[in-house]
Amino acid sequence: FHIQNKQPKLAEKAIDNFLARIIGKVSSQKITQHTKHLKGVYTYLKGDETGFITFLKDIPDPTLQFQAALSAHKPQLAAEALGAIRQSSLYHEVENDYKNLLLYINFELAGMKELAAKHLAAAQQGFARDAKKHQAISQLFAAATPPKVREIKNLMAFPGEKRIILTALGLRFSQKRRVYFNMAKKYKFDTRFPYLFLKKVWNTR
Repeated sequence: FHIQNKQPKLAEKAIDNFLARIIGKVSSQKITQHTKHLKGVYTYLKGDETGFITFLKDIPDPTLQFQAALSAHKPQLAAEALGAIRQSSLYHEVENDYKNLLLYINFELAGMKELAAKHLAAAQQGFARDAKKHQAISQLFAAATPPKVREIKNLMAFPGEKRIILTALGLRFSQKRRVYFNMAKKYKFDTRFPYLFLKKVWNTR
């Protein structure tokens, strides 16, 4: 919140206050992990993706491992992390459908077409099994022709989710790539992960 409101000193103070409150309540190992996580998020919101990766890569949490690997453009490591998430209590169907879309984007950009198709299909099937509002997302990717802009705008999805959908659609339907990427760029007010990853994709040709 403080970083997004351009108040870095207040952000640093909030981190220090939180860490001070948990000293003596959790193990030193947990404090180290919390410190790395919070500093990682802090550096990400400042636009430093490299620092974010450095802070998160050694934290034994599959969700954070996924974020670090995806940010480092290492889709195979990110896929392994998603597999670990599925085996943990952190598993949430819809959230992981979006992670599969992110993996589709990463594998597609890496030229690994078969793995890209595998994760796109997994996302599509996951959305199709869920509530009606998510089934509409699945139908966009199953379509033979590019979805109309109004169909995407009418989706019942959060802005952060829509920018993932739009980025994936831009790769799925290359003839509408610029249109979809330009729409995705409008959802830039939330700069949390995976904003910096998506921003790099939007700048590709």
